[in-house]
Parts: sequence; structure tokens; C-alpha cells
Amino acid sequence: MSLKDVLISQGKRGNQFIKELQAEIEEVRNSLFLYRVVHAYEDRPDIDCGLKNRNKELCEGLQLYYNTEVQKQVENTYQELLNEKHCEKRDSFDARLLTVIIDNLKISGTCGEIYSSDLWENIKDTFDHSEGQDELYLTEYNFELYRNQVTKRCKLFGAESKHTNDGNMLIFRDVEKLKEIQDSYNAEVPLISCSLKGEGSEGCEWSTEGTSQNNDDKKTEAIEPLSTSN
Repeated sequence: MSLKDVLISQGKRGNQFIKELQAEIEEVRNSLFLYRVVHAYEDRPDIDCGLKNRNKELCEGLQLYYNTEVQKQVENTYQELLNEKHCEKRDSFDARLLTVIIDNLKISGTCGEIYSSDLWENIKDTFDHSEGQDELYLTEYNFELYRNQVTKRCKLFGAESKHTNDGNMLIFRDVEKLKEIQDSYNAEVPLISCSLKGEGSEGCEWSTEGTSQNNDDKKTEAIEPLSTSN
């Protein structure tokens, strides 16, 4: 039996000493973890990795390996992860749904509108699917899609729902914002380019064939992946 199992079993029996000891150990562990986080980079150089926003956050670990023998290998690993992340985002259901919405909006001024029933039919025309009673099984994405999920997704894209005599209508007040979100899905993969801050382009650079740096990284809010539950 492990120490953890002993602590849990003793705790369940109401041993107050064990409970207090466990709480003290956890407090020490948390304090040590916070100390490690605070001091992790204090002896490391200030690095510019050439990335912005969320991509920069994901690759903060690069600072630990700058000017070491494994720097190039670590950069390559991070770059592959960024490539995969952007490809998944570009090919996601949300990205394709947004394209369907924009292509079929009836635009008047800065607003766009589309009937929910028309959008549902456009989705059926766009995605490979098998049709159930109230849902579509999307073959490519391997999940069932319901009408209410589409409506919820459109609201995350900024749509307002309005009931009319001809059916439920989705109104997008800011079409340009939709296009900005679409651009963020299609953004080119940013390239990692590590250098000491203040040295400009000096330092180690890494590039991948078929990609180029995106200097206009959009600051649009990320939208969580579509839930597959009804």
C-alpha cells in the first residue's frame, strides 16, 4: 500500500492527526511549487521567441533552453506543436461552419441575416453526413450535430436570434467581426525565431517549408470546441 493510500484510509477513519499532517504536507508542497514557478526564469536570459499572444504563452519553455545544445531540437518540437495546433483550428468544424455562414448571409449595410432553416440546409449541402430524425451525423468529424447546437454556435459568433412569421432568424450585427474571426482560423503558422531581446534578428532562427511568419496575429477571442452532446 502506498503512502497516499494510507493517508486516504486513515483520513476516512476520522484520524484528526493524519488529516492535519496531510494538510501541512500539501501546504508545503504548494509553497515549493510556487517558489519554483517564481524563480524558474530568474537566471535565464530575456528571450524574444518571435511569437505573440497565446502562441507565446504555449512556448514560454523555450527560455529554459536558449543557448544550450538542445535549443534547436526544442524549437523544432515546439514548432511542430504549433503547426498541428493551427492545422486543427483551420480544419475544425467551427472554421467551416463560419465559412458557410458568411457565404450565405444576406447582408444589408453592416448587418447580415440568415434563417436557421436555410443555414441547416446549407450545412447539409456542405458536410458529408447521414441524416437522423433530428440530427446529422457528420462523417468527417465523427459526431452528431443538432439544430440547437448550430444556434448556440452562431450566438458565440455574435448572432442574435429573432422569431419571425417565416421562422427563426439569426442576425449578425457585425459582419466585419465575423470576417476577422474567419481570418484568425486561416492565419498562417507563426515561426519560432529566438533571440535575446534587443538583438533584433540575431540569435537562432528556425523555419519550416511552406509556412511564413504572421506578423498580424489576430486578437480575437478563442471559441471552445463544439460539444458533441445534445
